[in-house]
This record gives sequence, structure tokens and C-alpha cells, in this order.
Amino acid sequence: GDATLLELARVLDDHRDYLRRDVWVAWWPGHSTGRYAGSTWFTDEFAQELTEHCVAHVNIDSPGVADATEYDERVKWMAGVHDIAASSIEDVSGKETVKRRPPRAGDYSFNNLGIPGMSLQSSIPKSVRDERGYHPVGGSGGHADAWHVTTDTIDKADPTVLERDTEVYTLATARLSRVDLPADPLATIDHVRSVVADYDDVSEFDLEPICSE
Repeated sequence: GDATLLELARVLDDHRDYLRRDVWVAWWPGHSTGRYAGSTWFTDEFAQELTEHCVAHVNIDSPGVADATEYDERVKWMAGVHDIAASSIEDVSGKETVKRRPPRAGDYSFNNLGIPGMSLQSSIPKSVRDERGYHPVGGSGGHADAWHVTTDTIDKADPTVLERDTEVYTLATARLSRVDLPADPLATIDHVRSVVADYDDVSEFDLEPICSE
């Protein structure tokens, strides 16, 4: 991810006259050992400024994994930024993708401030992982079984995949910093309404008053 962040920063700086918003590039210490301590501190320290000015959070994790040709199992984003996330993947890679809500992980420390986030991770197809006998990996690393173990060596990366993933992230970030309304609040409302309706169907409480508001 370091190479992607540096290249993204270089490209956007070269084209800064075309951007409508600043882009903050940050590394989060304490991701694994501190359970997102770095991004949590950052959120607390700059909460007011983030609330007033930040339009989105782009989380970049494990780009450039060898054989990570798909954008289906590891991608995740909030409903409000679906259009930019999905179109950036398709325009760069030609791949279709799926809509997945982020889990409580991956330095998504900004949700309580109302800041939508996205992570556009590529992954190794399940058929390839099954053929190679990879053990299940629920974290990152493109689902490669070298994630967080001693076999995570340089051959597990692919410069061509890294270039493509970097282009995806750079395009998405550029679009977030250029368009008038990067996030669609109506999409967020529709998603919340859908979740409440699902709870209403299975719970013992009457949530209809909330659904009808």
C-alpha cells in the first residue's frame, strides 16, 4: 500500500489545479497491534474539521497481490459513495463488482462522524484459491494465504496488478475531490430504511413508526 499511496499523492499533486478539494494522505499506525489506534486518534483529534469538510475516506490495503484479478469479495463501501466506487473499478479494470457494506474493521474510524468510506481491494478468485489449497483468509492480502505469515515474500506481489489497483484508487480519489456532491445522501437514507425494514420483519418490536418517517 505504501507504493500506491505515494504514487496517488504524486499524480494528484501533478494535477492539483483540477481538484476542487484537498486530499489528505495518511498512514495509520496501530492498525493490527492497536486495533486501529492511529485512525481512531486522528478522528478524535480532528473531529470538528473532518465533520465540517471531509467528504469521504478511502482505505487502501494490500494492493498489487499476484493473481488478484477480481473486485468482488474484498471490496466494500458505504451506500452514499457506491457510484464512484463501482464506476472507478469498472472504468479502470473493466470488471463488474458487488456492493458490500464495510465491516467493523479496516480503519473505518470515521463512520460516527457521518463520513462515508470505501475500500476497493482486489482479490484472488475463489476457484484459484481452491485449486492451490489456500487456507481461508478473512483479513486482507487479496485472500492470499501468505497474509501475515512468513511466506509473504516479494513473489506474492505483481507490478502489473499493483499498477491497475493504484489506478483504481487514484481515479476514485480524484473523482471524490472533483465532483460537486461526492456522496449521495438519498442512497444512504434508502440503505438505512432497508436495514430498519429488515429488522422490523424479524424483531419482536414494532418499527413501523421509524420506517414510515
